[in-house]
Amino acid sequence: MRTLSISLIVVALVATIGLSWLFDTYYQSYQQSENSQPNDTVIALEDIAVNLANSIAVVSDPEQFIEQWQDGYQLQLINTEQMALPKELVNALDAGKPLTLQSDEQVTIHVRVPDSDQLLLLAFEQLPEPSDKDTHRYWLTSLFYLLLIGVFIVWLTPLLLRLLKLREAAQAFGEGHLDQRIEVGSISYIKDVESEFNHMAQRIEDLVSDVKLLSSAVSHDLRTPLAKLRMGIDTLREESDEKVREKYHQRLDTQLDCMVELVETLLQYARLDQVMINLEKQSLDMSSVVSSCIDQHHGSMVYTNTTCQQQCIIDGDPRYLKIAINNLLQNATKYGNGTVHVTLTETEEYYAVSVEDNGSGIPPQLHTAIFKPFVRGDHQETKGFGVGLAMVKRVLDWHQGSISVCGSPTLGGAKFELRLKK
Repeated sequence: MRTLSISLIVVALVATIGLSWLFDTYYQSYQQSENSQPNDTVIALEDIAVNLANSIAVVSDPEQFIEQWQDGYQLQLINTEQMALPKELVNALDAGKPLTLQSDEQVTIHVRVPDSDQLLLLAFEQLPEPSDKDTHRYWLTSLFYLLLIGVFIVWLTPLLLRLLKLREAAQAFGEGHLDQRIEVGSISYIKDVESEFNHMAQRIEDLVSDVKLLSSAVSHDLRTPLAKLRMGIDTLREESDEKVREKYHQRLDTQLDCMVELVETLLQYARLDQVMINLEKQSLDMSSVVSSCIDQHHGSMVYTNTTCQQQCIIDGDPRYLKIAINNLLQNATKYGNGTVHVTLTETEEYYAVSVEDNGSGIPPQLHTAIFKPFVRGDHQETKGFGVGLAMVKRVLDWHQGSISVCGSPTLGGAKFELRLKK
């Protein structure tokens, strides 16, 4: 959302301030060019005022001449002393040039009457601005708003398209298409929202898949001990030998322990989603985390080969990252033949922790399914319910990381690699 906020601020500033400055500069230059052209009406009235001043100079009764003036303009005679004018303007009047003064209400033309100390004032209302100026102003205003709307339309179009795609994906997801994802655009304003949607969709799909696998595992793993318990109880009812009855009691206890362990495992896995809310992420060094986990398996021939030149700092919860790495080390020592290699490498985007063993490996057809809950490899004789690797994947999902498995090119067994972004 930060990208959306920044782009909105930038577009608003460019569209309002930039376009306003551009149009204001243009209009000022246009107005100056219009004002630089002399007004023909004012020039004509100045000539009339000069002629009237010359006429007043030769008439016998100037006051009567002014009273008889009926041309719609106001005429007035005043003495020169009544006006305090700068010397330059006085010299211009003495030279016979008209002096035009304008206010918001009217325009007054001053002309000296020849051979006298009087000034003739010809006043008239301020001339209205030409209609083409108003038309030009309206045209510029309309163009400004059209360009402003155009800029926002250009900015909104990709956002609306991305929102429509997000809406379509959400509708499809709601209709049951759980594999629906959004291709995150490189310049999308809502890139964070799209990424979060994909993350949410993946998590919901994993939860639905877990529920299906859980029901299948419960029906399979619980059915066998329940059947054995029923058979053992029926046998106890018919058996009178105490030694044989004790033997069957021990078998029943074993089956009950197996059922309790299965239920606890199911509950532990079910609580993983609640743990995500309480993650305590902090800045930590992955090399220290890996070394700490290796120290707990010092008797199982675990070796480390760290290629990081500096500290491998990430943001994560050390408790659950150690659980994930310890689980991989336990599987490697359990299913391997005594040799385990742990490698911590660094790339431009992530840190990678790989765990290799010299066991029989994992068949390629199980490389994806092995990370689902209650899925086990070919070691069916080993005690467990196939939840360990599913927990590892869940921890990596919390940290926006990933885990994969392949064959070990050096030891010949399995090679698990988990990746964590820097």
